[in-house]
Amino acid sequence: MQIGSNIFKYNDTIFRSGGYGFWETRRLLTFYDFTTNEWEVVKSSNHGVEKFNHLNTVKNSKSIFFGGYSKQESLSSIENKSTSVYLFDFKKKEWSNLGNSKYHFSSIDRIIDMGDDKKLIIRKNLNDTIFLIKPFENKIEFYRSNSFTNSVVTEINLKSYYKDSTFFL
Repeated sequence: MQIGSNIFKYNDTIFRSGGYGFWETRRLLTFYDFTTNEWEVVKSSNHGVEKFNHLNTVKNSKSIFFGGYSKQESLSSIENKSTSVYLFDFKKKEWSNLGNSKYHFSSIDRIIDMGDDKKLIIRKNLNDTIFLIKPFENKIEFYRSNSFTNSVVTEINLKSYYKDSTFFL
């Protein structure tokens, strides 16, 4: 029911946002409850955004969700790029619409987490551009790739991450 949902951690809890299933895009924010061994819905004062294959960053008690796709509620296979940017405040249990992004990203892109609140996105097919996404600063920095990053992009199963100023592959 939440195919393509965004799975992330906040504190010591596993969350899932959005996803697609039963011919509709979900706006659910769920968490895994280890006492019941079930996914439970996070109760909030308002609704989030319907997305799947989207990204998020976490900082302090807030998470920003961006990119991804949505589908019209039908049997149509047409996927629409989602440019909306939403914030969820875990303390207030409230969603906020932050507007739209000029650029589209999704979980299908080659992503390296640079800590919880930044993402490095490498796109070989877009003029070999590397994007450093900083949603909490409302910034995107652009860099050119080189032969090293191009070889990393071609290996889809290569998991990489950034810690203590070093990239690990």
